[in-house]
Amino acid sequence: MSYRKKETKDDRREKSTERVERERERKREPRVDIYDKREDMMRRKRLADIESKLTEVETQRTIDECVNKRVREEMAKKDSEIDAEVCRRVDDAKKILERSMKDELDSKKEEMEKEIESQEVGVVVVILMTTVECRHL
Repeated sequence: MSYRKKETKDDRREKSTERVERERERKREPRVDIYDKREDMMRRKRLADIESKLTEVETQRTIDECVNKRVREEMAKKDSEIDAEVCRRVDDAKKILERSMKDELDSKKEEMEKEIESQEVGVVVVILMTTVECRHL
């Protein structure tokens, strides 16, 4: 047989008070947890937003760098293409100028040869005429 002490009213009141306090504490804890969870969620959301913004900024910076590099490469390529085109056009212009000058010189040479030939014919005619006159005399 076990002997139990008989509960008194005070003991019962005390247990009841303890039970009520425990229940109050249990009810309070979830509220504190809810607030803590809410604050934690808000903090996590802010961190996620900050990380997202940082990622976006970093991505944009990387894209800008790639675009700028590509533009510089294309401009350098275009510069070399432009230089090559200018050189080609200058060479073409030189050839055309040389050809026209050569044609002009050739035509002047022909004119001079014709002129010299006609002068020679004239001189020969004069010589022949003078020889013929000298014989007639």
